[in-house]
Amino acid sequence: VLKVPTDIADPAQCQRLAEQTVAEFGRIDVLFNSAYDPGSFEPIESADMAGWRRAMDVNFFGTMHLTQACIPAMKANGGGSIVMIATMVEHKPLATQGGYGASKSALRSATKHLALELGQYNIRVNSCHMGWMWGPAVEGYFAWQSQETGKSQQELIDEVTRSIPLGVIPDDGECAKAAVFFASDYASVVTGAALDVNGGEFMPI
Repeated sequence: VLKVPTDIADPAQCQRLAEQTVAEFGRIDVLFNSAYDPGSFEPIESADMAGWRRAMDVNFFGTMHLTQACIPAMKANGGGSIVMIATMVEHKPLATQGGYGASKSALRSATKHLALELGQYNIRVNSCHMGWMWGPAVEGYFAWQSQETGKSQQELIDEVTRSIPLGVIPDDGECAKAAVFFASDYASVVTGAALDVNGGEFMPI
């Protein structure tokens, strides 16, 4: 395991990460783009656009920086897989998350273009659109909402799970398995695809 603390909003740090990875392992096979900034939770009407820019710098531009840094190694290796960790919010808007959703929607468009451009190099580019995903970020969100609304965290969780057919908030480890599928040879001819991983809360027609 090689750990390289990296601010993906900085192209130079992304390049350093890619170079150190190749120096340590000799290749880059898979890139999971999962770093994110949720922006500011507030209505668009009164939103501070600085929060939107911060989210765009990490979620969109930062992801593009790191992707660009890793593509040369994948080309040299004869192929690879890039997996974008996206969000259900792109398909099903959630109040106060406009900035986050906008940054991820821009990334979804770029993902399709990347899949088109990189296919000739046997580099696949796909995205997993996560819904509610139990982990530190969602735990923190429920704690904040509990303080704001006066409702218990369990009441808030129950409100969310009522719209999830499987009846639970998916665990982040379970959601990760979907991303691993895209990275693996099981998806060797899949590119430009978007997989919804949300317990059935959003089902595209």
